[in-house]
Amino acid sequence: ECYTQCPVCAPARVSLRTGCTLKRTGVQSNQMVKEHVYTKMDIFKERVQAIESFDQILVEEYGYASEYYGKWHLPDHLYYRRDNDASKVIDFNDYDYEKDIPRFSNDGMYATKYRRYLEHFDRNGDIENECTKENTQQDIYSKYSYPPNLILDMTIHQTHHSVK
Repeated sequence: ECYTQCPVCAPARVSLRTGCTLKRTGVQSNQMVKEHVYTKMDIFKERVQAIESFDQILVEEYGYASEYYGKWHLPDHLYYRRDNDASKVIDFNDYDYEKDIPRFSNDGMYATKYRRYLEHFDRNGDIENECTKENTQQDIYSKYSYPPNLILDMTIHQTHHSVK
């Protein structure tokens, strides 16, 4: 079982990365991560600008290094130090497959990152090798294989305690 503050992407991610409720963060929709949207109303502007991420706290106060890979969909100020310094707390969030080095990119082009990732592994034959396995089907978009008849065994074992 699991729980999320909201079934919508940005509010759920902000809640997870900050440990705060939707009401406290002010991010109540996907559009609320964009500065030109949340600054239109003071109550949202104050809340969104006041949130702090675990990354900021761990990097600034405890000297951790932080990387984040995948879809961000959070307010951009969470990439940077809380004192409005231009220094990032997230060192890397993308990978340059041609140069074989991690990099930082804040262009919001998640589909482009995913496509680049798939093209790299397709060129290296990794996707083709994966798709030739027996009893698999190929996903049309990602080209990755998956077993079509995967059934999870959800057997629950109950232990009976005898009371004397």
